[in-house]
Amino acid sequence: MSHYRNENDYAMIASLKKEQGKLEDEIVALHEQSEDDNHKLLDEDIKAFNVAYDKEIKELKDNNSKLIQEFNEKLQEAYDVYEKIAANKVEAIRRASRRNYMNTAINNPEQWRLSLQRNTSLVDDPFRTNTDPTTLANSFKEKLFNVNGRADSEYNNGNHKW
Repeated sequence: MSHYRNENDYAMIASLKKEQGKLEDEIVALHEQSEDDNHKLLDEDIKAFNVAYDKEIKELKDNNSKLIQEFNEKLQEAYDVYEKIAANKVEAIRRASRRNYMNTAINNPEQWRLSLQRNTSLVDDPFRTNTDPTTLANSFKEKLFNVNGRADSEYNNGNHKW
């Protein structure tokens, strides 16, 4: 209004004052409506809402417990399979060590002290299958974050009503 006052546009000021009056009347009417008994939130309404909420959350919590149990069982299956992979890799490394021992013995028969490889590092995968625990963990972590991101995106962009 001060802009129109500086421009001496009194017709626009009158129009804005009239609009301001309508908006103020609407605010008063909405406030009075929120205070009447038909629109007031009663304690029993709040309690009923909380009971319904608790029931919904309990169902979701029970489902979540089942899903976590299923997830842990699947992880245990993955651990069992990885244990077999690790044993297989150790066996391959053992056999490669035996071959290296024989090659050294054949190529250097005068060497009196030959030794077998005693330590195995499963990071050095003899099969080149990217089964290093860190690689697998990072890949799994990335996939889990992608799942979380997709779920969040579907909720926020999927027009779900709360």
